[in-house]
Amino acid sequence: MRTVGLMIVKNELDRYLERSLTGLAAVVDKVVVVDDHSTDGSLEFVSSHPSEPMCVRRPSEVPSFVSDERTFRQWAWSQAVLHEDDVIFVVDADEQLAAEQSAEPEAVRAMVNTTAETVTRGKAAFLPIIEIWAVTPPLSVAPGRLQHRTDGEWGRGRAQRVATAFGDQSFGEGAKGRFGCGAIPERARSLRPHQAPLRLVHYGYATQSDREARHDRYRKARGHSPSHIESIMALPRLAVFDAPGLWELR
Repeated sequence: MRTVGLMIVKNELDRYLERSLTGLAAVVDKVVVVDDHSTDGSLEFVSSHPSEPMCVRRPSEVPSFVSDERTFRQWAWSQAVLHEDDVIFVVDADEQLAAEQSAEPEAVRAMVNTTAETVTRGKAAFLPIIEIWAVTPPLSVAPGRLQHRTDGEWGRGRAQRVATAFGDQSFGEGAKGRFGCGAIPERARSLRPHQAPLRLVHYGYATQSDREARHDRYRKARGHSPSHIESIMALPRLAVFDAPGLWELR
């Protein structure tokens, strides 16, 4: 059994790609990066990364993520299926895996291995999502410390991101047809999920510019509910999130 990290990349070079890729490579056995035709040098950066990830560019006959998420994810998953006994962890280029009390690589790797052992016994795994938010005043409740959003659905998020490479690997229809199909195959999603002893720390909304960009992009895209889109810019409830090894945001 090996642990494999699967990361989808599209123009992430100037955001969190370096830290996300470095962190993922430190806690799994192999990283597979699929590039959705980046134009900012992301592909070249990944290809030269010292962890030597397997890097694959989307072929022209495969539709992009934004045009057909289901088909794109089906192809991306197939690139990560190297051996049928592998356990695949899907982590985005603005996310960091963390254990319950620490984000240090040694602690996270131990929990990654524990999760993989559970998943091989026939379960998928979901990870609670920690939405990092507002690192500066006026929203900050503790300047200089990472905080996360806790109100509404923001404080209850979780994602099925871990599954084995064994069995049927097809992706089914999502809540929005070709969109909202989830990050792991339909077979794995139908299993009773196991809560992994990990956290998925998401930095995609961490700064005001991040939030404004996502709000604008989601309004033009398919697969996002209007209530979720509008909540991005609503006044949040925040709490401090402390764990050794979390990223420092500038």
